[in-house]
Amino acid sequence: YMYIIGIDLSDKSSKPDVDVFLGGTDTISVSKENLYAAVTDYSYDYTIRQSEEFSPEYSTSTVIYKFELNGGKIGKAVQGEVPGTIINQFSMDEHANIFRIATTTGDMWRNNSKNNVYILDENLKPLGKLEGLAEGERIYSTRFAGDRVYMVTFRQVDPLFVIDTSNPRSPQLKGMLKIPGYSTYLHMVDENHILGFGYDTEVNQWGGTVNGGLKISMFDVTNVSKPKETFT
Repeated sequence: YMYIIGIDLSDKSSKPDVDVFLGGTDTISVSKENLYAAVTDYSYDYTIRQSEEFSPEYSTSTVIYKFELNGGKIGKAVQGEVPGTIINQFSMDEHANIFRIATTTGDMWRNNSKNNVYILDENLKPLGKLEGLAEGERIYSTRFAGDRVYMVTFRQVDPLFVIDTSNPRSPQLKGMLKIPGYSTYLHMVDENHILGFGYDTEVNQWGGTVNGGLKISMFDVTNVSKPKETFT
């Protein structure tokens, strides 16, 4: 079960609004007006030819449930769905009454992974999308800030993508920076500067990539087409 409990802290005499739903999630994103709960859905994909007799193919998607919040009360819910999976609550965001989510589809071990941004309207119906970023990699961190989306993917180097969602029907990739290491968390310092917390990386004797030490990077995105790493 998933319990959603609303408490009006401005009214000491009010009672909590308790709602219970079948199913559950470990990933939520909350704005002042809405709560979004994301659930990963694994389903058999019968359209794909099975590669082995006992190795079924799956399609993976993220189902989003949106609950209205009003004065400590939990209101109606709507449901939407996008391809792929998310990594944490920073993969989701509400901005200007629209919902944005960053997902990874496919598998890195099969070298068919891709990274995507989907934009949904207030009823969680599709508005726009940007698909196919950084093939063969997966998302390690995402940050939404106003009309921009910052996304870090990784396999052997760390691409930082800057995405413009000012036109929600047609999000655009504006810039990219490739550096060693990767960020697992992005923190906005101000409109044009981001702190990235993650790991430095090294190439081992077999040509693979292994984590080094903790890495903190300062990114300057004043020029969205040419993001820079200014300090590490």
